[in-house]
Amino acid sequence: MKMKMEDLLSGGTFHREVSVMFEKMIDEWFKESTSSYNTRLVSWAIQTVLLFIAEQYLGKTLTKSDTDAITYFYDTLGMSADLVEYLLETCAENGHKSMHYIQKVALSWSDDGIVTVAQARQRSLNYNKNCYTVLGAFGIKNRGPAASEVTYIQKWTDEFGFTLDIIQEACSRTIAAIHQPSFEYADTILAKWHSSQVHHLKDVEELDAAFQKEKNSKKKKLSCVW
Repeated sequence: MKMKMEDLLSGGTFHREVSVMFEKMIDEWFKESTSSYNTRLVSWAIQTVLLFIAEQYLGKTLTKSDTDAITYFYDTLGMSADLVEYLLETCAENGHKSMHYIQKVALSWSDDGIVTVAQARQRSLNYNKNCYTVLGAFGIKNRGPAASEVTYIQKWTDEFGFTLDIIQEACSRTIAAIHQPSFEYADTILAKWHSSQVHHLKDVEELDAAFQKEKNSKKKKLSCVW
């Protein structure tokens, strides 16, 4: 991945985090190199900086698997240094410092074609809105979503394609049925709606009406037998 010096050290959160020591080191390498500078050496320098930054955000010495994951984000997924740093920053600020979780987010961004910090920031805003709307529908306050809860929410919004009003309705029905929050129970409701091709709340109302009609019909047949 080729990168000019001004691209590496200009603007963005990445520039704020890079220490003076690393800036001088990279600058010297560029001065000593030819016009076709050693791309592998520069890439190594950028990754070294990213690993340093990762340790600051995660508050620990990185393991080999941590290092391999961050290298994978940069080398294989093709994330820019700014984007990798924003990934680490937003996950850490939301209390998710597990590299397994961070890698899931990175893969999700890659699958969705997110290549800039601006795109990732908008995705994070949508994610926060979805998560806290669902938690609110369950009456859960003063905490963020657990990793397993995020998985459910992403399933409902991304895989099932449900809007928040439909998800909120499933949460309300969960509370009414079992009198406590349950992502598992809400998931059974939403899975049935998904298989029934629900796209709007009016589709839910039509399913309710059809269910009630069938229920009344069975009651009528039963009364006739007696």
